[in-house]
Amino acid sequence: MSALKFCKYHALSNDFLVLETGQAKITKSAWGRIARKICDRNRGIGADGIVLLSRSKKAKKRFDIFNSDGSWAELSGNGLRIAGVHCHLKERRKRKFVF
Repeated sequence: MSALKFCKYHALSNDFLVLETGQAKITKSAWGRIARKICDRNRGIGADGIVLLSRSKKAKKRFDIFNSDGSWAELSGNGLRIAGVHCHLKERRKRKFVF
């Protein structure tokens, strides 16, 4: 089993775990199961959801959001805000990101 690297952020009373995927091909249903386990506040890290950052052919990054119940979210303002902050902190020289 390999380690899972993440960062935890909060925005307006929501907290999310940000994970960046490399080349790993993991299905949405598998990420849903992962989200349920690690977002559990009693037995996991605890969070409202996961912001999953991956490569994109159309933009700088692709982001997917998985709620703590494992469901995929179409959009989240706080999740987008957190993705932007995460990318800014990693690449300080850039001020604009396209997701």
